[in-house]
Amino acid sequence: INKHFGGKFAEITTLPSADYMYVARLISDTTGEVMDERLMDMVIERKNVVDACSCLITDSKKYKPLSFFEAQMYKLQNCGVSIKLFIMEGDEDKTKNMFSGAKSQMEKERRLKRVKTLRKQLENGEFEGVDIICTRSREHTVKFLIQQLENFLQSFNPKRPPTQTREKLKLYIDKQMKAPTLREYLRLRKIPGIGDAKAMKVIMDPNLHWNKSFISPSTSKKAKSSLDDRATFWRPLPKQKDGSVTSKTKIKKGVLEST
Repeated sequence: INKHFGGKFAEITTLPSADYMYVARLISDTTGEVMDERLMDMVIERKNVVDACSCLITDSKKYKPLSFFEAQMYKLQNCGVSIKLFIMEGDEDKTKNMFSGAKSQMEKERRLKRVKTLRKQLENGEFEGVDIICTRSREHTVKFLIQQLENFLQSFNPKRPPTQTREKLKLYIDKQMKAPTLREYLRLRKIPGIGDAKAMKVIMDPNLHWNKSFISPSTSKKAKSSLDDRATFWRPLPKQKDGSVTSKTKIKKGVLEST
């Protein structure tokens, strides 16, 4: 990304949620110091197909008995940012290390169905507020990130900067992940014999004062996939001779997608 823009436009740091965020910074002309930083209204979670397959069956250490993926998606859904994107990177049918360690054909098929079902659930909107983008490779993921930054650079109005800061967002997310209703749900789920349905029945009891807008992190998803399902991949916008990017586009929740 830095090579594309010819400067320091991307950096690695700890984020309160997701893998990528976009920021606008006010930088001193004399010292080069960052005087102010605001978050743009977009967060992006990225997983390649191998990571996605693994984290679906890995337990969360901090939010038991949820899986790592369930806890991560709950945090993403409740991060307070309007545009929440999930990038699924790669083609599970063509990824060589997808089957590393698999001892049977049945295990290979399980892994494929796991990834394909997750993709279908995201495409069907079963993770409320989260949209999916499928990229063929790491290179295409980088191109997608660059395109979003170009969009922000073109539309940014310095007279009306965003109001959100990284510190405020972290406090908000911490509050959501420590919310009494989530804690009660997790406590109930740890009791033998109480699954998601029974825990939610308690939460939704009108005689109890839990948050009735609470959405279960473990709600059973309806979409199921088959081995024949294939991803619809995002395509980078073509460049013209002058280096500009032009294409017919459509707007989906503020994100430009090529058609």
